Amino acid sequence: MATNTGNDSRIGSVNDRIQVCDVDTGVCKKIDTNTNQVIDQKIGKYKGVADHTDDRRNDFFNSEVDNMIANI
Repeated sequence: MATNTGNDSRIGSVNDRIQVCDVDTGVCKKIDTNTNQVIDQKIGKYKGVADHTDDRRNDFFNSEVDNMIANI
């Protein structure tokens, strides 16, 4: 689990959550990977939540998420 530093940042990434951002609107959706449910959305990125295409997750995980996103 990510830990807060008190300096407006976190160490580590939040487990079992990813974010998907729409580059046109700037809206990012936070998704629970256990339930495949959208938890929240906002304009701008979430701190400490992995993007679904970054190196904090493996290729298998990213392909599963791509399939999940297509069904949202």
